[in-house]
Amino acid sequence: MSLVVEPTPVDVETTSFISYPNAFRVDAQMPGGPVTQVFNGGDYWVRDRRGVRQADEPVADQIRGTIQRDVI
Repeated sequence: MSLVVEPTPVDVETTSFISYPNAFRVDAQMPGGPVTQVFNGGDYWVRDRRGVRQADEPVADQIRGTIQRDVI
C-alpha cells in the first residue's frame, strides 16, 4: 500500500534587496526558520538553520535565474 500526501500551500513572508547591476538578497520566513539567499557579483550563498554555506549548484542556478528578473 502506498500513501500519497498532497502538498499544502504555505504563505511565506519575504523581503528582497536589490543592488543593481549584480547583487541581491532575499530573506524568507519559512516554516522551518529564516532562510537568506544572496547573490553578490558571482558569489552565491545561503543561510538557514544549518548555518552559512556556498549554494549548491541547483540552488545557484535558481539564484542566477532570480537575478535575471526584476522582482519589483
